Amino acid sequence: AVSPSATFVGLAQDGVWRSGGKLNRWEPANAGLAVRAFSGLALSPTLAQDGTLFVFGPGEGVACSEDGGQSWFEATEGLPSLDVAAFAISPAFARDDTLYAALSDGVYRSSNRGRNWEMVSDMPAQAVALSPGFANDGAVLIGASELGVFVSADRGQTWHVMPVPQELRTITALALSPAYATDGHVLVAAVRPEDKALDVWQRDKRGTWQRWLGLDCQGGWTSLSMSPLYAQDGLWFAASGDAVYRPLQFAAKGRGRELELTAHPVAAERPSVLAVSTALDRQNRLQLFAGSTQGVFTSQDGGRTWHSLAEGWPGDPVLAVLPSPTHARDRQLYALSLGGMVWRGKAE
Repeated sequence: AVSPSATFVGLAQDGVWRSGGKLNRWEPANAGLAVRAFSGLALSPTLAQDGTLFVFGPGEGVACSEDGGQSWFEATEGLPSLDVAAFAISPAFARDDTLYAALSDGVYRSSNRGRNWEMVSDMPAQAVALSPGFANDGAVLIGASELGVFVSADRGQTWHVMPVPQELRTITALALSPAYATDGHVLVAAVRPEDKALDVWQRDKRGTWQRWLGLDCQGGWTSLSMSPLYAQDGLWFAASGDAVYRPLQFAAKGRGRELELTAHPVAAERPSVLAVSTALDRQNRLQLFAGSTQGVFTSQDGGRTWHSLAEGWPGDPVLAVLPSPTHARDRQLYALSLGGMVWRGKAE
C-alpha cells in the first residue's frame, strides 16, 4: 500500500513493514497487531503448578509458555514444517514431559516439553488423541489423511490400523472416552468426500461403529468433546456450523436406522461455533463451554440453553476454549481468539 508519505508492505511471517523514504530503509509497524495464525490451544494437566500452555496451528508450528502466558518461545526444533494440524499433551505431562504433533509430514513426539521433536510415524495426520490412561496403556490414536484411524499401544513406537467403516477416511477430529482404557469408546468426525457433509462415528468396546446423522456443514471446522461423566450419562458434543450437537437422550438404538442428533445454537443470531469443551463444577455437575464468532458461551443444562460470558471480551472470534485442569476450584477458562491472542477469564 502506497501513500504520499509512506509505503507499507505485508509479509506472511513478519507482519507489516513501513518505509518513509526511497524504499531503502524499512522498519516494522506491528504495534497493536495480533497476526499469528494459531488455531489450537493445549493446557498442562498441572497448569496451576508449572504454568505451561501451548498454542499451535498451520504455518505457525508450536509455541510454549511456562509462566502462565506471560512470555512465549517457539517449540519447533525437529519439526519438518510449521504446518501443525493437531496437538496432544500427555495426561502424565508432569512426569513424562511428552507431547504429540500431527502434520501432513507425519506424527512427531517430544519427550522434553517441546524442546526437540522426533518422528514416530510418517503417515500424514490431521488428528491426534491420547488415552486418559496414557501413563499406563501408552495409547495414541491418529486420524491419517485418506487412510483412516491408526492406534499405537506403545507411545508411538509401533502402529496398527483400527478397523473402521469404508466411509470413514477424511478425519477431522478425534475424542476418547475418559475411561478409554476399559470401555474403548472413540468418537471420530469425518468429512464425506462426495458432498462435504460431516459424519460423527462412535466406536464401542467391541469395535462396533455407529454412524450418527450427518451434519450439513460443508466440511467446515469441527470440535469434539466427551462428558467427564460419560460412563454415567453417555453424552458427547460436536461443534459444527452454527450449533452444538449432542445425542438425543432417548434416541432409539438397534432398530436398523441411524441414530439422531439434536442441535442447539448458542445464541439467537446463530453465530458459527468453532470449539466445544466440558468440565465439572464444584457440585460435580456437567458444564459446557463453546467458542464462537461472537465470543465464549456456557451451558449448565447439557447444551440445551446457553448464555454469553461477554464481560471483558473484545468481541473477537474464539477458535479454542478450555477450562483449567482445576476448573472446579478456580473457575478459570483459557481462550484463543482469531489472530493468535490467548485470554484468561473466569466462568462465574
